[in-house]
Amino acid sequence: MPLNEKENKNKNPKVLFYTSIPRAFRTTLIGYLYEIAQAHSLVLLSEEIDSKIKKILADKRLFPNLEKIIAVRQYTGGKKNLLAKNKYLYKLAKDVIRQQKPDVVIAANDIYPFEMYLLRMAKKRGSITICLLPSFFGFNKPEDEVRWYNLMTAQSVKPYFLPFPFKKLLLKTRRYFKHLIYYWIFPFLVKEAPFGGKASFIGVPESGIRMRLRDVDYYSVPTEHCYKALLSGGFPAEKLYILEHPLAREKSKNFFKKPSWTELYEK
Repeated sequence: MPLNEKENKNKNPKVLFYTSIPRAFRTTLIGYLYEIAQAHSLVLLSEEIDSKIKKILADKRLFPNLEKIIAVRQYTGGKKNLLAKNKYLYKLAKDVIRQQKPDVVIAANDIYPFEMYLLRMAKKRGSITICLLPSFFGFNKPEDEVRWYNLMTAQSVKPYFLPFPFKKLLLKTRRYFKHLIYYWIFPFLVKEAPFGGKASFIGVPESGIRMRLRDVDYYSVPTEHCYKALLSGGFPAEKLYILEHPLAREKSKNFFKKPSWTELYEK
């Protein structure tokens, strides 16, 4: 992985790692976190996690170099109005980068507000930025999955009696409007440049088009299938790596084994 680039300058680069949604963290990203924590100084930016996961993260036998956990609550926690939430996420991303001074910043995507602000602030500081894709593509091309999703979603647009072409137009108009708000107006309100490109979380399925290298140096995907799917969509090969799911590697596989987790839960 590109972490070696920074290691030439710093023998123990400081890594800032964001959990993303709890499900993605429990099933995949915690395995990568476990591997990184064996060798590198580590700060975790976390969504709300259950007490059992907290107990596991606190175990220094498993995460010897995990220094700190900082709450984010982009996907979890109490509700805020959209303007307040945008300002909160921007300020948090800016403060975290300024205070922690990471050499490497890792997130699961570059399309959600906190991730975009975090990666942009990291790039301004000169940190290496990496996205670890926690899920798999079901189609040969991500675009095909998005196309399928859009057709299915258009069917559910109300009122149901509307002609299907009109439903598609209405759905597309709504999405353009929401995209404008999140990717152009919200950054403007915190005195940031807009986030360009078509990649968006507005109505796009989780395993759909995520990756457009906004402020990210490298992407990793878990399988050759995902790798080929992105290459076929025009993704630059020099920025793309295959990093197998932690369950595919023996040391990390042991971490995920039930007995060790059960042991920790019962203590």
